[in-house]
Amino acid sequence: MNVPDGWRAALLSDVCSVGPRDPALPETAPFVPMDAVKVGVREPAYYEPRGKRGSIRAKDNDLLFARITPCLENGKVSLLPPSSGPTGGSTEFLVVRPGTNVDPRYLYLWSLNPAVRERAKAEMTGTTGRMRLSRSALGALPFPHPPLPEQRRIVETVEEHMAHLDAADASLASAEQRLTYAEVALARSYFDRDTGDGSAWRWSTIGDECSVAVGATPKRSEPSLWGGDIPWVSSGEVAFTRITDTREHISETALGDRSKRLHPPGTVLLAMIGEGRTRGQAAILETWAAHNQNCASIRTAGSSIHPNFLYLFLKYKYAEVRAGGSGGNQPALNKARVRAIPIPVPPLAEQLKIAAAMEAWAEQAHRTTSAIVTQRRKSAALRRSVLAAAFSGHLTSTTDPSDLLQESIA
Repeated sequence: MNVPDGWRAALLSDVCSVGPRDPALPETAPFVPMDAVKVGVREPAYYEPRGKRGSIRAKDNDLLFARITPCLENGKVSLLPPSSGPTGGSTEFLVVRPGTNVDPRYLYLWSLNPAVRERAKAEMTGTTGRMRLSRSALGALPFPHPPLPEQRRIVETVEEHMAHLDAADASLASAEQRLTYAEVALARSYFDRDTGDGSAWRWSTIGDECSVAVGATPKRSEPSLWGGDIPWVSSGEVAFTRITDTREHISETALGDRSKRLHPPGTVLLAMIGEGRTRGQAAILETWAAHNQNCASIRTAGSSIHPNFLYLFLKYKYAEVRAGGSGGNQPALNKARVRAIPIPVPPLAEQLKIAAAMEAWAEQAHRTTSAIVTQRRKSAALRRSVLAAAFSGHLTSTTDPSDLLQESIA
């Protein structure tokens, strides 16, 4: 480890106590669970009574360093406030107590450095999914140790740069939120219409306007049914998108009755069951395809509904459609519930106008969202550059983080 003149190339255990031995804690002591440590937030979000749980033993200004995967990789670290007193916490934390010549805030910033986390990851041992960092391995990590006044200057400078980046990230989050609100407001203006206002709109149900079918999954044990030329949609692929191809394909033999199982472009698919956000999501086919039994296919041919209008309506009504599922451990929709979903039926020309306006908005929103994602990535990279510079002695109050980023790329 190369350090500037006047700094000490130390190990963490040279200047801090890793895993200090403190007296036992009372059951009433505050306890920091792993979930209370939020990535990028200095202090714990909340405390619980320790009770009879096994616990680390920490106190004010101690650093809690997550030792287990994936918490370590995700950067879960927390600094106890100066007035904490004796505090417990998850045994999956390692306690680091700063020595007299280490500013606790400097120690916390050191723990945020991605280079530190990478070194710590490389020292983890154990089985996949339950790997841990030992106390001795953490103590053996390199720790650039400048004099206390320099530590405090570094803390102030880093916090100044981070405050600017926090403000930029808050602006991005606000822009994203406004985008969501605007999209909902636009959809509401088109889809939440009162049919009693004298217009030509009317309300119906999907089942009264369209044909609804449920798919099937060929036997996995029969290889001849798989790997053919026919696209086959799983419920996980029904994710508010236009489907042009699929991850898996089936054979003609697996298809069976083409008229019932193979659906044309323009068919709207609705996920009836699935993990996470899947249930209630819609997609629209842009190719001929079959699908599994966890999806409903909705054909609009010969109906008063245009497929693009139906797809966009279901996207807008996602939360309501999803809430229509019922069941035990995994609530689900079914064919009858899909058929019963209410839907507005404006004149076809108006449907096309609404769909065109919504798609134009979606394209604009996609461009804006992509720009937000790009700026967030840049912000994250700038944070990494600031921390890297801080612990190499290259950071000053006048340093432009963008210059640091360019240097790291070069």
